[in-house]
Amino acid sequence: MAGVALAIIASLALYTFFRLHFAKPGKPHEPYVESRERTDQQRLAAAGWAHFEGDFEPLAELPAPRGTIRPMAQRPDAALDLSQLTPGAWILPVEYENLAAPAALAPGQSYTVHFQARLDRARAQIVGFDLYRKDSDVLVIPRWEQMPAGLVPREHPVSGRMLWPAGAVPAGRYRVTLLAVKESAQWDLEVSPK
Repeated sequence: MAGVALAIIASLALYTFFRLHFAKPGKPHEPYVESRERTDQQRLAAAGWAHFEGDFEPLAELPAPRGTIRPMAQRPDAALDLSQLTPGAWILPVEYENLAAPAALAPGQSYTVHFQARLDRARAQIVGFDLYRKDSDVLVIPRWEQMPAGLVPREHPVSGRMLWPAGAVPAGRYRVTLLAVKESAQWDLEVSPK
């Protein structure tokens, strides 16, 4: 019996050594998840939507509100079209407050929007944004992450800035909409040609 136990322990030690020594660093290959993401992207592209990701940086203080922001009680028709193409239900803030969004953007520059969002979930936090562009509409949906049980959530409302990558939106005029449950925020953005 001792020989069997020793063989099992030696096998586990050998397996652990090879697993740790020869394992690929970084994120593991997940064929099912990657296939589903490709299918979702193809479905969005076939419907005319372009998808890109924006970053989020939490801030304690915001600049003074600027730009002509229009509150919207109803979501635009483009949001209804997009909700049928994206998997899962959207988790949206209640509303956006103190929005500072420039109305113009030079080509090749990143775009920064400062905002304050009122959340209804105490255990979730914004970690980034998904931005969807079709024709002259840009819809912005936050990405969330559950907080570990031991951490204290940020105070509500959450203040921060959203950063779009440079060149994400080509030259033209757009209606940008930050989607929310109670009251979405919309403004016009003009990206000048080169």
